Amino acid sequence: MDDILTASAFRDKDRPSTREVHVGRPADPPLAELVALLAQPVRVLLEDAESDYHFLLAMAQEDVRRFFEDAKAKGGVDFVHVGGKTQFPASLERIPAKMREKATFVLMDSDLLFVGDRDEQGDAVRKRLGQEMDPQNLHALRRRMAENYLPIAALSRWVEKESGRGKEEKRRLLEVFESLSDEQRNHYPMKNGLSGDRKHLQSRKRKCTLAADQLVGPENALCLYLYASIPNSDRAILESGFGDVAEDYKENASWYRENERWRQGEIQEEFAPFLDRILRAL
Repeated sequence: MDDILTASAFRDKDRPSTREVHVGRPADPPLAELVALLAQPVRVLLEDAESDYHFLLAMAQEDVRRFFEDAKAKGGVDFVHVGGKTQFPASLERIPAKMREKATFVLMDSDLLFVGDRDEQGDAVRKRLGQEMDPQNLHALRRRMAENYLPIAALSRWVEKESGRGKEEKRRLLEVFESLSDEQRNHYPMKNGLSGDRKHLQSRKRKCTLAADQLVGPENALCLYLYASIPNSDRAILESGFGDVAEDYKENASWYRENERWRQGEIQEEFAPFLDRILRAL
């Protein structure tokens, strides 16, 4: 990305043209309209502009992170708070149509409970967004939520903030969490645990998308089959989550800047293309 990071914050190709209008082709937009478009920032729509912004910075290499911070300070990019997945279409509609295709980006949680799961609500939102903007500028997390990308070191740091009995409970939760498979960790409900999932799924009446012969255990109807094979004692510990652990991306931003090895490999492969597209729009 070095060639991107040394480029101007605005792309010369988007500057107004003074060419004469030739007969036989559509007229260029009025100069005033082009100037107004150039004044518009690149927009990155986020479910939570505070926590998701710091999450996105944590996913970026140091030079990319500094570029984003500088562009944000200069008004070249705006990280927009949407407030929830279903609010993305309405937020997109408030953006000038000419800015949607090349200068608008969306980052959203996948909310997938396991690999191969489907979120019908999320699918509908993404389909609608894809009709109004470049689908390549929309990224749904491969893991369930931003919290599922936290490294064990960050979770350990978070657990040690607890006191008394709460600390011992969280330490045990972390031990069980570390023993899970990658898929289980990547889709575990980090904030509220399995009990929170159960309440959420019951209220939403969400159905499983797995074939019947793949379902095991008594919690199939609630799509919690991923943890059905775990010993009862461990599953009981997973009932409670880590709390608002996503705050670590902001509270310990310096740690993510100074420790880049943890995001190499799979995480870098997922986020580098999305971050690169944003950089190229600036």
